[in-house]
Amino acid sequence: MVLTRKSWSSAQARRWRFVAIVILLLVASVAILELWATPPPLLTGPRALTVAALGWVHTHVLTVTVAGLLVSMAGLGMPLLLRKLERRDAFVQQHRTHERQVMLARVRHRWITGVLDPSLTDQVRIQIGMHRRPDAVRPPDMMIRRAGARTVAVPADMSISAIFNELGGGLLILGAPGSGKTTALLQLARDLIEDAEADQTQPIPVVFNLSSWAARRPALDDWLINELHTRYFVPRQIGARWLAGNELLPLFDGLDEIAPSDRNGCIEAINQFLRDHGLVRIVVCSRTHEYATLASVLQLEEAVELEPLTRQQVSDYLAASGAPLADVRAALAADPTLWDLLCSPLVLAIAAVAYQDRPANALRIAGTPGQRLALLFEAYTQRMFERRSGRYTFARTQHWLGWLAGSMWVRNESEFHLDRLQPDWLPSAALQRLAALSPAVSVGLVFGLVVALVLSVAEGLVWGLFFVLVFGLKKADYPEASWSWPRIRGALRAGLVVGLVLGLDDLRDGLDKGLAQGLFFGLVGGLLFAFRKTEPVEEVNWSWWRARVGLVVGLAGGLICGLTYGLTSPTVELAQGLLLGLSFGAAVGLIHGLVPGLVDKRTFPNEGIYRSARRALAIGLFFGLFFALPFWLYFGLTNALLAELFFGVAGGLLFGGLACLQHFAVRVLLTLRGFAPLRYISFLDDATERLLLRRAGGGYIFIHRLLLEYFAVCSARSGLGQLGRTDDWVLDVK
Repeated sequence: MVLTRKSWSSAQARRWRFVAIVILLLVASVAILELWATPPPLLTGPRALTVAALGWVHTHVLTVTVAGLLVSMAGLGMPLLLRKLERRDAFVQQHRTHERQVMLARVRHRWITGVLDPSLTDQVRIQIGMHRRPDAVRPPDMMIRRAGARTVAVPADMSISAIFNELGGGLLILGAPGSGKTTALLQLARDLIEDAEADQTQPIPVVFNLSSWAARRPALDDWLINELHTRYFVPRQIGARWLAGNELLPLFDGLDEIAPSDRNGCIEAINQFLRDHGLVRIVVCSRTHEYATLASVLQLEEAVELEPLTRQQVSDYLAASGAPLADVRAALAADPTLWDLLCSPLVLAIAAVAYQDRPANALRIAGTPGQRLALLFEAYTQRMFERRSGRYTFARTQHWLGWLAGSMWVRNESEFHLDRLQPDWLPSAALQRLAALSPAVSVGLVFGLVVALVLSVAEGLVWGLFFVLVFGLKKADYPEASWSWPRIRGALRAGLVVGLVLGLDDLRDGLDKGLAQGLFFGLVGGLLFAFRKTEPVEEVNWSWWRARVGLVVGLAGGLICGLTYGLTSPTVELAQGLLLGLSFGAAVGLIHGLVPGLVDKRTFPNEGIYRSARRALAIGLFFGLFFALPFWLYFGLTNALLAELFFGVAGGLLFGGLACLQHFAVRVLLTLRGFAPLRYISFLDDATERLLLRRAGGGYIFIHRLLLEYFAVCSARSGLGQLGRTDDWVLDVK
């Protein structure tokens, strides 16, 4: 190493500084020792206190050592803790960013890729005119409605997204049936998704259909959380967090699809939601006529109404199509009243598909607009079967779609999710009871037969009856609440059944104790299930914190139950009861450590049932294996195998298995009654290929609400539907 003059001088300076510091420390030490030996009067008091303190330290050396270690550990651990908290915050932020990206991809796949891109009206590339309707809304800063305000035409080159971007609040989109309201809403959703993907501060646009709100008329916050849960498979805790942080941009479609008696209440719920959330932005779609008849108005900033196509636009579109639509042009020239029918983008697209390269005979039949539209839909459906071959005939498809449309119309549903098929979709109360009871009866028979073969016929009857009564009395759906008296009553009822079964197992001295145990376990179960919420789990993460909390609560509850069972049972010792109770508590605690999340997977039809089946199988195996060990230690191999079967089946049924069996029972009964095919997904996909339905994520929708109403009315007129009247369908497209 070569030393320069400059580096040599700097090294000498460092050495001289070190020597000076050492000399200063020596001088200071000598001065301190001299002052300590002969202190002046000013330092006598501090010296005495210091001597006393050193004496206390010498006496309590262990305490001082432990305290010093604790302080040192705290000093060393605090930076590590802060660093860990920073990493945790970064992980939480990264996880939430991932959840946001998954939700955006899910909305895009469901509504843009699945509905907007292949839609018929989107294929009619005609610029639809709009005009502003200031009289239709009341901005939040205005006390009165702007009745009689002048409508203003929107520039032809201005899109619905440009109008929305001008606003700081909400937008109402009005229009006639088939005018393209939903298409405009989805075009806006597409642009908003792109904005949200590019800018993390933008809210997540999510499409909701208001038709299901009227079933219970809840607060809009609760309804939105439930819709995210049921339609998009978003865990409720994530949906509640998004809603509380104003991270969502709701796009509401189908206000007119709500029953007339509930529409004003829905508007009031939307207005209350806007007042509660302040700066949140929303969009609402409705038919013009249905909205105009309401007493309440939305407190939104702006409203626009989609205009019907002009005669020039219709003529240009038909002329551009050339010879294939020559007969449609001829029918239009012969009957000028057809202009009012074809001014709708939907009807024009339907006519273009139905009468391409064929005579437009149905358009020449005189009648009301509704009758003509019904004939047009019939011609369109027949043409779809001519253009595309499939495994289902026209008559079967019309029959099954008619029943489906009628059932959806009665329930104010716009989307059909196969995994939401419930026993109340069956036409009679007897069939509904059969669908609810048949899974429990089947499981009870199978389990009772196994027990009878292994132990005795009496034991098999008792435990088979247990499954039949407990799971036959269990209701699959309770109202969502933090405290639910129906759950308490259901658990107490199940507890009484358990007590009766345990008592029947030993009539001589077990009935009274069995009833006491049943009442106790029923009350404990009611307290537990009153606060239980089931989340749709797509991605299961492990949380040690939740597992520790669950283990503490589960082991405490298991200890109480085990003591009670061991002290009251004439055949079970106290140690055995404690082991069983603690095993059950540990199992519940470990399950509590699983936390739900979102994964980047596309939803598919009947996904909820498949997930429930996988979850039931996994939890059933876990419960069975978990309880097999203590039974094997205390009761032998045979009882251990029976316990594994019992707890495995019971756990699987409680955590999704019962829902799967009831779903299968409903499907079988619908097939036997001729309302639906057994291979429902195959049929729905076939109808989608024929452009009668659209896939929306894991659900299906008709290509337009008017087509749903057409099939529903046809079904009612044939005697299959559930409609009270067949003239409720007003096919007025003006």
